[in-house]
Amino acid sequence: MKRDIPMNKKQRLEKALKVHWHRLLYQMFNNISMKNKLIISYVFVVFIPVVLVGLILISDMRKTAIQKAIDETISNANKTERDLEEIFKTLLDVSNRIYVDNNLENIMAKKYQSAWEVVLAFRSYSAFNDYINYYKAIRDIRFYMTKDNLLGDMKYLKTTDEIKNYPWYEKTISKRGLVSWEYTYNETRQEFYLSLTRLVSNTHGAPIGVLVMDVSKDYIYSILENDTYQTMIVNDQGFIIAAKDYSIIGRTLENIGLKDLSPQEGTSVFNCSYQGRKSIATVKTSVPQLSNNVFKIISIFPTDNIISGANKVIISGFVIITVSLILALIIIIIFSRVLSERIRKLSLEMHNIALGNLNTTITVDGEDEIGQLSKDLSVMVKSINNLIHEVYEVNLQRNNMLMLHREIRYKMLVSQVNPHFLFNALEAIRMKAHSIGQDEISEKVKSLGKILRTSLESSRDFIKLEKEIDLVKNYLELQSFRFGNKIRYNLDIKNVPLETRILPFIIQPIVENAVVHGLENKAGDGAVEIKISREGSLLKICIADNGLGIDQEKLSYIRSTLDEQDYPDGRIGLRNVHQRIQLHYGREYGLALQSERDIGTRVEFYLPGEGEAVC
Repeated sequence: MKRDIPMNKKQRLEKALKVHWHRLLYQMFNNISMKNKLIISYVFVVFIPVVLVGLILISDMRKTAIQKAIDETISNANKTERDLEEIFKTLLDVSNRIYVDNNLENIMAKKYQSAWEVVLAFRSYSAFNDYINYYKAIRDIRFYMTKDNLLGDMKYLKTTDEIKNYPWYEKTISKRGLVSWEYTYNETRQEFYLSLTRLVSNTHGAPIGVLVMDVSKDYIYSILENDTYQTMIVNDQGFIIAAKDYSIIGRTLENIGLKDLSPQEGTSVFNCSYQGRKSIATVKTSVPQLSNNVFKIISIFPTDNIISGANKVIISGFVIITVSLILALIIIIIFSRVLSERIRKLSLEMHNIALGNLNTTITVDGEDEIGQLSKDLSVMVKSINNLIHEVYEVNLQRNNMLMLHREIRYKMLVSQVNPHFLFNALEAIRMKAHSIGQDEISEKVKSLGKILRTSLESSRDFIKLEKEIDLVKNYLELQSFRFGNKIRYNLDIKNVPLETRILPFIIQPIVENAVVHGLENKAGDGAVEIKISREGSLLKICIADNGLGIDQEKLSYIRSTLDEQDYPDGRIGLRNVHQRIQLHYGREYGLALQSERDIGTRVEFYLPGEGEAVC
């Protein structure tokens, strides 16, 4: 029976296979020539991303072009709706005036003795003609009379049985005076019109006739003629009552192949086929005021017209991109050949050197990395030759080197005698001054001797804080003796044991810097204050003076040069202390300088723990 491999073994196996494949791929990549690496990088980094971006842009550009066309048709539909509402409002206002016109009611109610009286009565009522002449939106006004005994004419028509059977007539009668917008046939002009129909009654509520007001086709066409795309207005029976294309007026949506346009309330967008072309239709519904009729404002545009414009831009862009990619590929190939040839030549020369031929001449030119590598290789070969030559001469020069070493040690010994002699001489002077009663001079010479002894005995080892404080006091006492009461100082040590160990000569150089650069040239008295305190686990040391101060430009320069190793301006005090602190305690420690001109300078720094080094 087959045993299952434990889970930990499976994991180790999967990890080993993963590492194996990683190494295999890494090795395969390393085995490819530099030229092919550049070409592969070009394909994956430039060619493929550019093609993908191009395809995405094509899709986005087409979508943007179509959306722009849709937005434009929707905007046109909104404008058409507003213009159509103005027409409806005009005809509605006129119908209201006619509805309450007593003169029309009197004409219909009067009993006439002769036909001539009827004609005169109709002629005396000029309201219909006045409205037609005044409002351009009104093409004609007709009034179908309910009384059979009156004569009819162009404006006042008898209501025949045929007219009574028209759907629009029956619908108008059923609405009992409410406005209806119907597609009616004008017998006089023998044309169909979009018409306002309304039952007119007298003051007693008895019907006296049906008012029909035809909308001017030319007036509606003037609304649509400036639209960019095919626009039509369709009533709720499906008839096209107005269109930019005159040939489809009076037809139904089904006749022109648009029977599936069933919009929701507001504006809807449909994909359709119109006149054999793939198109997009926007359909906006509109309901006239005080009516339950629903009109559709339909705008149609072929998508191929929109996309063709975008395609021209896309093709131009692709031509430019293709030419650019080809040129880039040619440049990459040329560059890779030149680069590969130089690397091959350098590799051959390095191979010769590895075989021991140190007389090889390096011939790869250029100032780039390969050229620099070639120059460095040439320097290395020369250095190896020089080193070999020096090794051959070592045995011959050994005796001379030993003698030179002895001489150097002797000179170093002599150089150490001079400071000790100076210290002994100062001690003799101090004793002589003390013996003749010059105690002040004796004390100052003693302080100077202490400073000198401290300098001779100092090393890189840590010292007690007390010893560094004594050095600072001796230095300041000498400066006070030198300048009198001009220089005062104050030492403030809080909660810090004097046995705390710190680096030597990290306080005195800063105090000396404050005296020399801040107080010596100051007019009037000066003061130096040294504060040593503890903040948490850190030791804080602050040296402040009220001297000349430093302007901001020079202060910025000093801060920027604290980490420099060279000393071109000869000022090493602050830099030396700063760098020693960072060397022993870490990069997070060091000097912090604050100064203002004519106010003074403040230097502070922190030391960790008990002052011992952390690195």
